[in-house]
Amino acid sequence: MRIGGPLDEAIPAAEAYLTRLDEHGRRLSVLGAQPTNIYFSDNDAPNAGLPEFVRRWNASNHPDMMRLATLTQYLDRLRQEPAELIPTQAGNCTDW
Repeated sequence: MRIGGPLDEAIPAAEAYLTRLDEHGRRLSVLGAQPTNIYFSDNDAPNAGLPEFVRRWNASNHPDMMRLATLTQYLDRLRQEPAELIPTQAGNCTDW
């Protein structure tokens, strides 16, 4: 999903993504996403159109609301979820 693009493209893409998560057992009421920029590279500049996109998304009356947040804000919100719903992963995490 391209966050920051036209809503008529983003909404169906987001709904398809959420459906896939549901099919894989999504149980949390919050979802974190990293919208670094339109090319989704972690070392590029921020997407200057992102705040306006979030305003348009939330004004569209979609049942899932978006909020721009720092990682700390997201983790604080995630801690409000029941701990048994948060999946645990194990293994190596490389940076490439």
